[in-house]
Amino acid sequence: VGDTKVDHAAVEAVTEVVARPCPDCGNLATGVYCEVCGEEIEPNLPTLKQYFKELFNEFLSFDSKLIRTIPALLFKPGFLTTEYVAGRRKRYLLPSRIYILVAVVVFFSMNAYIHLKLERVIAGSATIFHFHFKHLTIAQSATLLEAIARLSTSIAPYVLLLECSPLFALALKLIYRKSKIVFAEHLIFTFHLFAFALLILTPALLSRIRFMKTGAYVVFAIYAGFAVHRTYRTTGWRLSGKLFGILIAFIGLAIQAAVLTFVLAVWACWIFEVVPHGAWGI
Repeated sequence: VGDTKVDHAAVEAVTEVVARPCPDCGNLATGVYCEVCGEEIEPNLPTLKQYFKELFNEFLSFDSKLIRTIPALLFKPGFLTTEYVAGRRKRYLLPSRIYILVAVVVFFSMNAYIHLKLERVIAGSATIFHFHFKHLTIAQSATLLEAIARLSTSIAPYVLLLECSPLFALALKLIYRKSKIVFAEHLIFTFHLFAFALLILTPALLSRIRFMKTGAYVVFAIYAGFAVHRTYRTTGWRLSGKLFGILIAFIGLAIQAAVLTFVLAVWACWIFEVVPHGAWGI
């Protein structure tokens, strides 16, 4: 052993760590994953077995999160928001994801409902539309109304997500302007509240049963009160005042969103010339 010579150059060559560029961000990384973006340094395409295994695991993960998220959203007002803000996020779907998922399901259902009821509704409305807009024939009125109805269900989710949500979060920021709550927390609360509103209020609005509509409005107001209490720790008369302001902001933005959606749908019909421009009488 004493005569054994250690080749220091060989040892250094073996122990030397080779830095390799990240395929995503270009950072020189020495490990299996990039220290900057987390991308795998030498990614290999998965085999068919690995692909289906990853797909199955992703489905199970999403499914278990969804099962935990929906009951919490429906029966624990404000709970998901407080959990997210506290950093406990792995067990539930992200606020934006649950909001988008609910919006897609609700508006897809609305589109199917409109398709089933469209023929009867359009037949009656087209005559009224033709009475007010003489330049349009009854057939053109029916075509235009159908296009507006279908486009509205496609445009509405984008209006809610990109326009109403930030504005409502801004309204919350103004209502709680004296607190140190950051805008992002108001936006997360908005996502959860809007998701609940879509699930509860949309079926009621489509229903012809009057007490169902009234009941849905009352349930939403009560839910909003508990959500505000849990999220913002507001109590007493102060809670009543804040809740009143929040509900007024919600109603105002809902009306504004409906008008904007209708205007955008009509504008799209004009751009794509659903009926000839000359028939509009403009």
